[in-house]
Amino acid sequence: MKRIFLTGIIVLFSLPLFAGPGASSIDILKLASGIKSQAMGGAYTALSDDPEGMDTNPAGLSLMPSNGIIFVHDIYLMDIFYDSLYYVHSFEDAGALGISVKYLSAGSVAEAYENELGDFTGYGGELSGYNFLVGAGYSTGLDKLFYNEITRNINIGIALNITGESLGDDYSNFGVSVDAGVIYTIVIEEPDFMSNRGKTILNKAGIGVVLKNAGTSFEGSGTPLAAGIGGYIQILNIASEGNRLRISADIESGAETGVLAKLGAEYRQELGNMHFALRTGANFGGEETQRGALSAGAGIGIKADRSIYEINYVFLPFGDLGSSNKIGVYASF
Repeated sequence: MKRIFLTGIIVLFSLPLFAGPGASSIDILKLASGIKSQAMGGAYTALSDDPEGMDTNPAGLSLMPSNGIIFVHDIYLMDIFYDSLYYVHSFEDAGALGISVKYLSAGSVAEAYENELGDFTGYGGELSGYNFLVGAGYSTGLDKLFYNEITRNINIGIALNITGESLGDDYSNFGVSVDAGVIYTIVIEEPDFMSNRGKTILNKAGIGVVLKNAGTSFEGSGTPLAAGIGGYIQILNIASEGNRLRISADIESGAETGVLAKLGAEYRQELGNMHFALRTGANFGGEETQRGALSAGAGIGIKADRSIYEINYVFLPFGDLGSSNKIGVYASF
């Protein structure tokens, strides 16, 4: 089983390296969405334990202890906006089902004209464009299929995305793609009320592997295939009770972006029935990254009975192009 798991990691991570360079279609698949994951620099492959797993690694959906829903509004650049809705329904022992719906308004651009030689000759009227995505995913623990000491720590997941894009009256395209992933979680030390209450403990660690956007579009060009591998550690009760620190790192390889390293951190503190979180992340490398190297975000939440409600924010700089500001509303129940 260990050999199969390691072989799967190597194969998934190597696929985009052999895909070769070249432009793919369906731009919405190239744009990072979500909010907690983006505040952590996108280093979320081994975490993905909330509805954003529909983007980062569908294997994480079944790590959620309850149902959850997220709405994210992204004021992207200039007059571009990007809205995303995620919902995950937990079936407990039967796994979890997730859905996502996204709409990207590309604003308006001036139509450019060329002569027969390909030389620019002037601008025409304004063109408006949009992209959309509708996705569905399923995740379960591998131990539900066959149980042993290894499979009880492994979650697997797959998601199908139907996408489309349009620009003016002359261009439209549709695509179908699949994401698939694995997460292996290790519980290093469980917090115990009697023996280590308030004690700083290294609680969890994990590793995740994901293959993204394996598919094609109707016009014949490919979707932006990528694969990633990542890990994280979780530490509880740093200097005081009721907090956790997550530190994560990913490496992603894409046919268009090259190899991109991602780092992220999240600090969360409980304050009675409320909590707050601070997040930051960074990206390094990549031939065509969609945003600047750094990110920062924060969130605040409240627990009411068995439900949790949160508001989260992330700031993403884009250098000379400006910056992106995202706000998201999250509820678990």
